[in-house]
Amino acid sequence: MRFKYEKTAVVTGAALGIGREICLALAAEGWKLGIVDINMEAAEETRELVERAGGVGEIFRCDVADPEQVAACADHFFATWGKVGLLVNNAGVMVAGCIEDVSVEDWRRIVDINLLGVVYGCRAFVPGMKKQGGGHIVNVASMAGVTALFEQAPYNTTKAAVIGLSETLRAELSPGNIRVTVACPLCLNTHLMETACINSDFISEFYCNTFAQARMSAPDIARCILKAVEKNRFYEMPQPFAKVLWLNKRLTPEQFVNMFYWLNRWSLGKPFVMWLARHGMV
Repeated sequence: MRFKYEKTAVVTGAALGIGREICLALAAEGWKLGIVDINMEAAEETRELVERAGGVGEIFRCDVADPEQVAACADHFFATWGKVGLLVNNAGVMVAGCIEDVSVEDWRRIVDINLLGVVYGCRAFVPGMKKQGGGHIVNVASMAGVTALFEQAPYNTTKAAVIGLSETLRAELSPGNIRVTVACPLCLNTHLMETACINSDFISEFYCNTFAQARMSAPDIARCILKAVEKNRFYEMPQPFAKVLWLNKRLTPEQFVNMFYWLNRWSLGKPFVMWLARHGMV
């Protein structure tokens, strides 16, 4: 991958899933990787895989919901490496259920990690990137932030907010030569569900069907994200159907939202979404 800045990257949620695969793809090109996570056992596995792939990995334990820990993480890597060329805000959790069934505590947890964790990462790393003359930030959101599937309001809300934050920062940080990409993949079988809190039988079944039929893997998604970084693309919707959904939402937003409104009002929404899941379309 052609990269304009220093080949040093800090990846949150790097122990498993997309975060690990981004680390491995960069390691194959000789990058230095900051493997940031709270799962130390899995992070160590990622570090070993990174070094086998030809990169250099360093683990840093960090809870992204704690701004002081995130600031310490940024201070550490700028002090150790001198420069951080790429920041990937990937850490996230899943909370789903009808609005009345999700506790306030679970709402706070997902906002703290999925949204504020990204905010803290950007706040902590941007000053150093400005000082060094530039860099690139990838915020991993989701198509959930675009399509807003019913019965997963907490997840949809945080991912939509990450998209909005990223759109703001794309312009705001441009004078400092800091580029921003937001990744919005559809569902894929990562380890997200291992820490999920789901109070919806429909959502549980939806993800089981989606994972069984997913046509792209975490390594595929990682490669797409890094290609977007190389090309300085802002939006990255890796799967073809994600691009179709995004285009429809942009061109006909009222009709797009009302389609799900009417389908669900007449008890057709869940069968329709499950049909899409079983055919590998979401």
